Amino acid sequence: MPAEDLRVAHDLSPHFYRAALEPAVWPEVLGRFAAAMRAPIAQFTLADIALQSMLFTAQHGVTPAMLAKWLSIRDHRATDVRLMRALDYPNRPVTERDLLAPDVWRASAMYREYIRPFGLGPSLTVNVMLEDEGVSGFLGVIRRASDPDYDAADLERFHLCVPHLRQAVRVAARLHRSDARARSFAAMFDRLRIAVVVTDRFGAVDFLNAPAREIVAQADGLFIAGGRLAATDVAARSALAEAILAAIVGGAPDARDLVALPRRRSANPLLVSVARADPDGEDAPVGRHLFASLFVCDPDRRYEGDAEALQRVYGFTDMEARVLVAVGLGASPREIAAELGNSYETVRTHLKNLFAKTGARSQAGLVRAVHAVAAP
Repeated sequence: MPAEDLRVAHDLSPHFYRAALEPAVWPEVLGRFAAAMRAPIAQFTLADIALQSMLFTAQHGVTPAMLAKWLSIRDHRATDVRLMRALDYPNRPVTERDLLAPDVWRASAMYREYIRPFGLGPSLTVNVMLEDEGVSGFLGVIRRASDPDYDAADLERFHLCVPHLRQAVRVAARLHRSDARARSFAAMFDRLRIAVVVTDRFGAVDFLNAPAREIVAQADGLFIAGGRLAATDVAARSALAEAILAAIVGGAPDARDLVALPRRRSANPLLVSVARADPDGEDAPVGRHLFASLFVCDPDRRYEGDAEALQRVYGFTDMEARVLVAVGLGASPREIAAELGNSYETVRTHLKNLFAKTGARSQAGLVRAVHAVAAP
């Protein structure tokens, strides 16, 4: 994996969480993502699975004419043949080539009425399915007709952002449905795997989520002294303090450049992106009531569980991924059924789907599929 791709992914990840909390930020975040994917257009859509209705959508690089045409489509599933095929690959980035034969795609209404007239070309998309939340999040990038197809490097770069996208979609879904945003703020952030810290302009800590508490407890890279957040590395300490103050005093809601915090016990520094948390609006005077949000990425940390990693790679549903993890731990179908509260026949159906999607011919083959993706 090229070091530049890893740096870009770490830079992008905090912005997905910002957008989840403040939908108005999505166009800017999509612009960053499109640039990283070398595409002029990016789109995000949050949808209700049961109602098959759109809850929210945002775009970057889409002209008013393109948006009007896209929003005029009454039944996207009937018009865009890719959508139904993509249901077989939830949580896995795919291109048209992965889903359809070229002649089938070019004969579709979506290609004839939208893609070709606007000079659009290859797309790379992921449909993040969160069945427990009842929502799906669709993120895609589109190139021009004259641009090259997406290659393996593009796919891997996209994969790096999917774990953060999944968690951002979860937060966005809960905020969309919650009337008690303030009361649920801390609980939702505790569920994120990325570390989040909120401080005042002098670094006094107002909030830490669970991953942030773990990081500061180790006192390697970041620690808290006298109620204030500080870097363990003396040289980085002033850079972090300056970034916090600059984000607040500068008045810009955009996250600033990453601050690298060296650690003693790891060659990989913590990467901190600082943004102004602005609850009182842009016109509020600079003062102690203004806060900074710090998003801390640990390059050594896993940001998704085994089941989520399997969903991303193979396009499993939540239940299929849970069944496969159980298989990897050596459980029998009847034991899996008892553990998950399903019938034996339901588990057998899931196993058939797993064999089909992984290409495995035996349970041992399924176990190898687990260990190829999941952590030891």
